[in-house]
Amino acid sequence: MVRVELDRWGQRLQDLCQTALHADHPRTRERFQALYLIASGQFNATTCADTSAAATRPSWAGSTATTPTAPTPWPTAAPAVAPPF
Repeated sequence: MVRVELDRWGQRLQDLCQTALHADHPRTRERFQALYLIASGQFNATTCADTSAAATRPSWAGSTATTPTAPTPWPTAAPAVAPPF
């Protein structure tokens, strides 16, 4: 179970919220938003991970292949050579 110990780090809940809104890097904003949601009791760590995982999943995940066979090699590719042994 994840628990945010604000007193240990000398922070308030509002500090996490402000960092989540104004951090320079998107991943930093996402992480502080998760900490804020967990610390405020709105989400637990599992629920927070499940909601953010859908947004960060690559666009190609779950899609089907458009080419059923292997691609053909380029005509300018070097010819295959037998191994020396």
